Amino acid sequence: MELFNIGKKIIIQLKNNGHQAFFVGGAVRDLLLKRTVHDIDIATSALPEEVSQLFKKVIPTGLKHGTVTVIVDKIPFEVTTFRKEGNYTDFRHPEQVFFVNDLEEDLGRRDFTMNAMAMDENQQIVDPFHGQVDLNQATIRTVGNAKERFLEDPLRMLRAVRFATQLQFTIEDKTWKAMVEYASYVQNIAMERIKQEMDKILEAKSPKIGIELLYQSHLVQWIEGLKQSALLYVDVISIAKLMEQTENVVIRWAIWLHSITQEEQERVMQQLKMSKKESKQIKDVLLIAKSLKSPTTSTLKKCLITSNSTICLLALELNNLVGYIDDREKIDLTVQLKKIDSELKVRKTSDLAVSGKELAKYFELPSGPWIKKLLEQLLEEVIFDQLENEHSQLLLAAKRLKGEEEYEG
Repeated sequence: MELFNIGKKIIIQLKNNGHQAFFVGGAVRDLLLKRTVHDIDIATSALPEEVSQLFKKVIPTGLKHGTVTVIVDKIPFEVTTFRKEGNYTDFRHPEQVFFVNDLEEDLGRRDFTMNAMAMDENQQIVDPFHGQVDLNQATIRTVGNAKERFLEDPLRMLRAVRFATQLQFTIEDKTWKAMVEYASYVQNIAMERIKQEMDKILEAKSPKIGIELLYQSHLVQWIEGLKQSALLYVDVISIAKLMEQTENVVIRWAIWLHSITQEEQERVMQQLKMSKKESKQIKDVLLIAKSLKSPTTSTLKKCLITSNSTICLLALELNNLVGYIDDREKIDLTVQLKKIDSELKVRKTSDLAVSGKELAKYFELPSGPWIKKLLEQLLEEVIFDQLENEHSQLLLAAKRLKGEEEYEG
């Protein structure tokens, strides 16, 4: 309640100056559900310029839409003027925004009944669309006509899936039918917005619900990257069940992608506009998992020197989930991997007890690509063939390798 107690200062200040003001949206929903509230929005009859005059620290974050951010006790609160909206022309933004003086009109423009409630500073709930009933019945229902809400902003269909996943709610029948009918409109939405919703689905405690709903609603058929791929034809029920067995989001993505080709995996990640860091992690896990289908000491070592222990462990987890290694093997291999990791002192050529300059001097030859190649050969022998990482031993091995190369040449 601490956030609400700080937010009350804003509401009281607005009311003391003759304006209406209420907590609105997700914060009210989450409070009623006894979920953690991370940020709070406030709706008011005051115009943005009136709000700005009443508080010391105000940031004009969205004046066009009636929003300013008020900072109180170092915490930001979005404060938005009651409004109704004109027609939507880009499937996201209304052509016009009209400031109004009526809370119910403002609540009536929102997506779902559970998000269309308001609360005053005394925790009295204003609920013109029966959001509390839907919360009690664990139901997701649009405010008013579902088709109109989804045509205004088709992302709301993905939000319905996301809320159903996070809250483990069911989607009301008319809302669901409209989603199925208008699923194709999701292709008009910017991929960045779609990816944010998909991330929240995969991060949820039970992603199984969301993955199955994406396919059942046909939304998956209209999402860039997914719609052109073999992911449309995977065993959704099996994949969704596997995702439930791990909390790691990288593994969940890898489970979804592992049955398609590497080329397709990379295209899907690119078209979903994954960050470089995220796509690299998923790509690394998928590649390493492929090399560890039948793991040996050598392949575990190779994994550690080409990647890192975190990725190697995730790859073992993936292979266990998809059935390449059983539970006992996973435990044994994890122990073995950690032991190798603790004992592996040499992982790159700079760890060797001989340098490129020393090799050039030893052979009395000018520097060149041959040095890099020779160092890599020495590294391989140290890691895989028990060659001692000792200066004189490495020079003897270098002489042998150089001789073999000249003989073959």
